Amino acid sequence: MEQIEALFASGQMTAGFEALQQAVKAGTATIAMQNHYNLLVGLGYLDLPVANAKVPQFTEDGAEQYKVLAPFYQLIATQDANAFGETVEALQQGDDALQAEAYFLMATYFGVTKAYDKAFAQHAEALRLNPNQALYWGHFAQTVQRGNGHPLLALRLIEQAIALDPLNARYYVIQHYIFMQLLTMTKNLNYSVSAEEALHAARKRLRPEQKPLQIEIAKAQDMLQQWQQQIL
Repeated sequence: MEQIEALFASGQMTAGFEALQQAVKAGTATIAMQNHYNLLVGLGYLDLPVANAKVPQFTEDGAEQYKVLAPFYQLIATQDANAFGETVEALQQGDDALQAEAYFLMATYFGVTKAYDKAFAQHAEALRLNPNQALYWGHFAQTVQRGNGHPLLALRLIEQAIALDPLNARYYVIQHYIFMQLLTMTKNLNYSVSAEEALHAARKRLRPEQKPLQIEIAKAQDMLQQWQQQIL
């Protein structure tokens, strides 16, 4: 069980779940392991789609903006909900990839307006239609984290985002916040180590123009150090 716990504490959710699943099937799982497995199944681990890592990823510009989110940025700038709705409806008439864009746009809108239950549903539909974009997994993880969803689901989602786009610094920052949420909930100091490692990984992947993210990472590091000083 210690090895499995170490996998989960480091964010290796897929490997940890597979190890739990093997123990359950073999009849060697303890009651605690069985309960943990049941929790993850209840969170939808068995229902998550399989991603294809060979698919080209959406790219972001210097302002960390994505072309796929252009209609949402336009909505924020103009407050023209009708134009946004028409764009979403047009995308819904397309193939799976375009329909996924439509659901992702709606998920982003509901996330910003803090209608988190609606955002979760839209994110899940976007992933079902197109599980190959790290952006969909990463934003879903961020929404779960911000919307008080279960952090073990958020960790699984951000793990997949990182697997698909390992050079994106933002995903490691999101992972850090999830580790901090778990650290606060459980007081398990292993999450403190993982939170620090996530920030280190983010700093290594920062692009020079990502000044706002650099500042965010510095603030997150300060908060982590304050937490560590209180505990240690």
